[in-house]
Amino acid sequence: MNPLLETIERVFSSGTLTMQDAMVINQWLWQTPMNDALYQALDKLLQGIESGYIAVLGT
Repeated sequence: MNPLLETIERVFSSGTLTMQDAMVINQWLWQTPMNDALYQALDKLLQGIESGYIAVLGT
């Protein structure tokens, strides 16, 4: 698994998105080629944030 997917899965599993996680995700987004698995993980992350399942810390 690539570092971006690992970070997204860790955030989803923990239920919290920290500022550090957001910075890591942002950095890897620019370096990682997009594929279906990544699109699905990002969609899952966004849905988790919008639904309140994932708490966003440090904002």
